Amino acid sequence: MAYYKSCKTFTLSTCYRACLLSLITFSLFACSDPANTDTGINKQTRVGINTFREPFHKSDHTCGEYPADYLEYLDDTKCKKVLPSNRDREFQCPIKSSQEFIESVPGYATVDAVINGQLEIETEALKTLIGEELSATVILIRRVDGVPYYRYLSNGKHSDVLEMWSSSKFLGILNASENLRYESKGAIGLDAVVEGIPVGDLVTVVHNYDEKNYTSNSLMSWFHDVGGREYANQILHERWLKRPMSERYGGNYGARSADLGFEFSHGEEQITIKPNQSWIPSNDLSTLSLAEALKRVVMYRENPETHLEFSTWEDMKVLLYGAKESIWYDQQTPQGMEGDISIYMQSALDIHALEAASQGQWRIFAKLGLGYSRGGELVHTDYACLPSFENGEAQLNQGVELVISMHVPAKGSYVQGDQRLAEAYRKIVQAVWQGEIR
Repeated sequence: MAYYKSCKTFTLSTCYRACLLSLITFSLFACSDPANTDTGINKQTRVGINTFREPFHKSDHTCGEYPADYLEYLDDTKCKKVLPSNRDREFQCPIKSSQEFIESVPGYATVDAVINGQLEIETEALKTLIGEELSATVILIRRVDGVPYYRYLSNGKHSDVLEMWSSSKFLGILNASENLRYESKGAIGLDAVVEGIPVGDLVTVVHNYDEKNYTSNSLMSWFHDVGGREYANQILHERWLKRPMSERYGGNYGARSADLGFEFSHGEEQITIKPNQSWIPSNDLSTLSLAEALKRVVMYRENPETHLEFSTWEDMKVLLYGAKESIWYDQQTPQGMEGDISIYMQSALDIHALEAASQGQWRIFAKLGLGYSRGGELVHTDYACLPSFENGEAQLNQGVELVISMHVPAKGSYVQGDQRLAEAYRKIVQAVWQGEIR
């Protein structure tokens, strides 16, 4: 316990950079989507990424005409996003595999391989499928009698250290969860309320960009204040993911902190957090880091070996599904990481056929990222459970359960980047669905 609060991972060079860069305008080094420099809505930013369309559950019809820089898949400009009809927050993916299947495919292993540093990453299948222009990591998940097995694939660029933009925001929320649980001795986490607002509703705004009250970027600065930026960097390293020191995390996202306090309550429990406003000037991560982090979140119940130190499954549910009792959204509105406005994963299959066959027993959790200031650099991290059902039963060794994290380099065309990312998702998901990649 004491280790968490006392250990500092700043190297001398990092401290030197922080001191030097603090003399320069803060926002210059912020990591954001469109550039918001205050806690209000910037009217000049793209409506597609900064305006929430209500009611969200009006899917399958045209939203209206948007300018050319609005992106069909990132912004869901045609309002096609679908929410699973099954709203069970305890949902577990019903996909089942046989031991024979696992043994027939090289590379599948239990979580022990990850913990023991024996991770194998296959690089040829994805390289053939999507090429080497993008940076991509895929984690395939199979369940045998409830035990998860994982197979890691990439196009050889899984360790490239990149600016991951807002796709990394869920890491900062997890770090805030850690500090809340630590300071409250386990009593208060992301299921708390601050100034009468469920923290889960703030988590939702980070993902759905419903910025009537707060911007996604300003809320992430506030979440960093709650968790502490140097501690956020530590969860990337010794506290959780054990990633190389060439990667780091803890930079802001281009806005001052949201005007929220630090007095949290849950039932009769209350705690005041002292905001930690030290900072790291940039976020440099790999697709493998984001894919592994999201995998661990979703598989929190199945793999206690890879838990964070203090956070609970209750915290993971808030991150994934938003507040249990929202004051801003109804049950038919996607919340938490379900509320990510993009439809890359959903568009890879006939989601309506899957919904009808499975009766809502599917899930997509995601976080977009857009380097709008760098000419259309796109990042996306998703988990998907897309089972194959027949006659009300999930088919053995069929369906898709995976995590994808992908970075598309800037090419000067937002629309083309959006289409390239959607096509890459389609190719990967279809290849797994059809058994070309197992």
